[in-house]
Amino acid sequence: MRILKTIILIFKICLFGNISSADTISWSEVLDQPNFNVIFLRHALAPGYGDPSEFDISDCKTQRNLNQEGRDQAISIGKGLKWRGFVR
Repeated sequence: MRILKTIILIFKICLFGNISSADTISWSEVLDQPNFNVIFLRHALAPGYGDPSEFDISDCKTQRNLNQEGRDQAISIGKGLKWRGFVR
């Protein structure tokens, strides 16, 4: 039941996060609630599919890294998180 409530809250935040009304949960209220401080984000744009054949988890040069567009996306995501108060 707790997981379902969490999923519903995340859905509401994603769907209605930019709408102001008396019923809207503010980002600061979400941040102050225990167990609701998780953002799941894999990564920004990294061209290609899957892991390269020479992939080595301990060697970043063998991994699919962000291209310039991906780096720009990551910066934009960081600014958005900071603006919304997730980064203090």
